[in-house]
Amino acid sequence: PSLMHGKLDALAVHELLQVIDMRGRDDVAVTLERSDGASGRIFVMANELVHAQTGSIVGLKAFERLLAWSSGTFRVEHRRHTGLPTMSGSLVHWLLGGLAHMDEYRALQRTLGITDDRIEVSYSTDFLCNGFDQAALDVLDLVEAHHSLVRILDLSPMPDLQVLRIIGMLMHAGALAPIAFSAASCTEPSAPAVSVVSQ
Repeated sequence: PSLMHGKLDALAVHELLQVIDMRGRDDVAVTLERSDGASGRIFVMANELVHAQTGSIVGLKAFERLLAWSSGTFRVEHRRHTGLPTMSGSLVHWLLGGLAHMDEYRALQRTLGITDDRIEVSYSTDFLCNGFDQAALDVLDLVEAHHSLVRILDLSPMPDLQVLRIIGMLMHAGALAPIAFSAASCTEPSAPAVSVVSQ
C-alpha cells in the first residue's frame, strides 16, 4: 500500500526525502514519474540511502538527477530493495551533497553559456598531447562520438557535475571553445547537441 503520494510541483524531491528521514521508516521505496514517461526510484532503509535508479543509470548519478526533478508525481511505499546496493550512507548526507551539486551544476551551465543544454564546440587536436588526464580524454572522446551533451552525460560513468566541470576545464584550457549557436542550425531543438569541429 502507498504510504504517501502526490505531485512534485507541490512537494519537491528533497522535501519529500526530508519527510521520510524525519519519520525514520524502514524499507521505503520512493517512485518518481514524469509526464514524458521518465521514471526513477530511490530506496531508503532506516534513514540510509541504499539505491537510486532512473533508466539504466544507478547510484549517485541517478540520485542527483532525480533530486533535480521538479514536475511529475511521487509515490512512497513500504518496500525493500532486493538487489545489490548502489549507495550507502545517511540520507541527510547525500541530500546535502546533492543539493549543493545541483546548485553548482546550474551555475556552471550559466557560466559556460550552455542555454537549454545546447552548445557547439571546436578543438584543436594539438591539445590532445597536452597532458590531460584520462577523465578529460574520455570526455573528449564522447564529444567526438556523440555530439550531444545529454548523450555524453548519459554515457559517461562520472556524475553529471564532474563531466560539466571537465568540459569547463577544457574550455578554459583552450581544448574546447564555444561557438555562437545560430537559430538557423537548430533543426532539432529537443535534442541538445555538442558539435565538434577539428581544426
